[in-house]
Amino acid sequence: EAVPALRTLLSREGPDAQLSTLLLSDKRQLLAESRGGTLALRFGHNTSTVVQLLPELSPHVRACLFVGDRLVALNDQAVASEGELLDLLEPLPDGTPLRLTLYQPAVVA
Repeated sequence: EAVPALRTLLSREGPDAQLSTLLLSDKRQLLAESRGGTLALRFGHNTSTVVQLLPELSPHVRACLFVGDRLVALNDQAVASEGELLDLLEPLPDGTPLRLTLYQPAVVA
């Protein structure tokens, strides 16, 4: 990967105290090319909570995501499930940068 994923904390106070932004240089950093371009992470049934990180996930992204994280938005568009994430990713061409907003309970104590 030319540009690593970059995680920044948005806020340490108030209602968004545990929201983080993960900036990706290319949507393919979320995909498992060996699995036909499917997501390289799994979510709980009808939720946007990460339950598994697959081995194909970019190492830079893997360093920033954790099981139990909840994806709140992709490029400022709300995400409530894996299906919604896929619907938002599908029309984006390869090379499109992404901004993921995550609720990360393990990051901020």
